[in-house]
Amino acid sequence: ASLELFLGRRSSNLQIRTATTIDIDPQDSENSNKAANESTAQTVAAISCQGRPSYQIEAEVSPDWSIEAIKSEPASALGEWHILEDEGRKLLRIQLNEPIFPDNPLRLEIDSSVRKAESLLPALASELSPLRFLSGRSVRRLLLLRSRQRGQMELLYGLDHSRLAADAIDSVD
Repeated sequence: ASLELFLGRRSSNLQIRTATTIDIDPQDSENSNKAANESTAQTVAAISCQGRPSYQIEAEVSPDWSIEAIKSEPASALGEWHILEDEGRKLLRIQLNEPIFPDNPLRLEIDSSVRKAESLLPALASELSPLRFLSGRSVRRLLLLRSRQRGQMELLYGLDHSRLAADAIDSVD
């Protein structure tokens, strides 16, 4: 008789919806609350689970971005979080006190910042996000850019043709 075991991480059954707002601060900003050339972002993630409960969430932090704060709803769900650096990559690891169950979704608010806004633009929309979740599957990713400077920013490469109809956004978003 023999017993063969395979040890490894089980795949996560998380479904993640994110909405990120990035406030871009150009060099000549009149905003006195933040240091010049510092852009900030807030990512709101609605995380649900299909199947087994999950106690940990991981995301890759984009280059030059720093995670400033994380809040959860419910507040008691968030245990601790930290950044791991490995071979030039930054990994955000969030440990939960309460698991994400199928009937117990989690909402995270992640505040981040980056210096030198000019390094952000021009860029593809996928390059602007401060983080990318590695745990689970991204169901929807929304991105809003706001300029702290008066006036308008120019959209390049056909972005002005991108449209999102109001009926395409459900109440979870």
